[in-house]
Amino acid sequence: MAFSFDLDNKGYIKKRESYNLEYKQNFQLGDNLVKYCKTLVGMANNKGGEIVFGIKNSPHELFEQQGYSYVNGETIHREQRTSIGNMFKEQNN
Repeated sequence: MAFSFDLDNKGYIKKRESYNLEYKQNFQLGDNLVKYCKTLVGMANNKGGEIVFGIKNSPHELFEQQGYSYVNGETIHREQRTSIGNMFKEQNN
């Protein structure tokens, strides 16, 4: 799915975050993956939504990610299982 946006005269993204749109500066595995999943589940339980990576938090402008490399779905799935498993271990201790 392609994401398009309009910029104002300062180069900031006009569209604000909402119940179905979340901006993140970069993608991180580990504990942050659980947070992304919680956000996506909340969106899915509502009317759907998108998390767009590569957008600074404030002001909302494009963020060039240095050293970024593609992370495939299997890596995310493996990290997700590990993070969620660790979360349940911590809660049971």
